[in-house]
Amino acid sequence: MVKASSGLLWRCWGEECLVYSDLTGATHLLSPCAAQLLKSLELQSQTVCQLQNFVLDFFGDSRIEEASAWLDESLRQLQRLGLVDMSQS
Repeated sequence: MVKASSGLLWRCWGEECLVYSDLTGATHLLSPCAAQLLKSLELQSQTVCQLQNFVLDFFGDSRIEEASAWLDESLRQLQRLGLVDMSQS
């Protein structure tokens, strides 16, 4: 399961979003897709499979491999930045 870390504060202008983490004290500029992904995780924890379906809405069904690679890299980066928590359940 993947969930957003607690204590995130948002500021968005159109599609560009900044997110501040209370836990790390850092601010990050997110891509529109990464911002929507993280916002969906704030609402509810999701499995990687559920997130793949979410990302396919942005990339389109014909770009499954690209969407999957983007999701894997994005989750690693978001976890490294302290914006998401991932468990093996």
